[in-house]
Amino acid sequence: METKKPKMSTFSLLSISLIIVGFIFTVNEIQASENPSALKKENIEYKVSDFSFERDAQKCKNVFNENETVNRYLGYVTPKFLENPETPSHAKVLRSKNNKFIGMVSYHKKANNPSEGYLAFILVGKGFRGKGFGKLMLIHAIQDLKDQSVSKITLRARPDNPAIRLYERLGFKKVERKNEEIITKDGKKIVKDTQFLEWKK
Repeated sequence: METKKPKMSTFSLLSISLIIVGFIFTVNEIQASENPSALKKENIEYKVSDFSFERDAQKCKNVFNENETVNRYLGYVTPKFLENPETPSHAKVLRSKNNKFIGMVSYHKKANNPSEGYLAFILVGKGFRGKGFGKLMLIHAIQDLKDQSVSKITLRARPDNPAIRLYERLGFKKVERKNEEIITKDGKKIVKDTQFLEWKK
C-alpha cells in the first residue's frame, strides 16, 4: 500500500525558503502558489536589509505620500523615524539585487512585554504592488519575531483594508474593533475606525 507523504503548508515552505537562502530570494521560486499568472514575466531577485535613514527615508516618505489608503488611515502622519535620524527604527527594507527600493516593513518587540511583537506597517512601492512582495515582507516579519522568542504579534488595520485577508491567511485573527483618536500633521484630532488583529504561535 502506497504511503502518502504529508504536504507542507505554503507558510512552512516559505519560511524554510527564507532561512535557506539567507534573505536573498527569487520571486518565481517563492510565490508560485499565490498568483502564478502574475509571475510568468517576473524574475526579480531581492534582499532584506536594515533601514538606513540616509539611504531609505526619502524614498519611504514618497511611498507614504503617494499612498492615499495609508494616508487616510494614519491621518497623514509619517512615522517619526522617517523624519528624524535620531529616532530608533526597527524597520527592514526590501531591495532588488541592483539596489532598487521595493518596499519596507516596520515591526518590533514590545518593550513592556518581550514575548509580544507589534507589526506597524508594510509599504510596497509603485511597480512592485500586486506581485506578492507585501506577503513576503509579512512572512519575514513573523519569522524574525518568532526567532526572537515572540509568541504573539498584534497589528491595526482599517476594517475595509483588503490586506486583512492576507493577514488572516498567514494566521492572524480579528480580536477587536473600536474607534481610535489620532492627531494629524496639522494638529487636528480625527477618529478612525480600527480593526485589531493578532497572531499567536
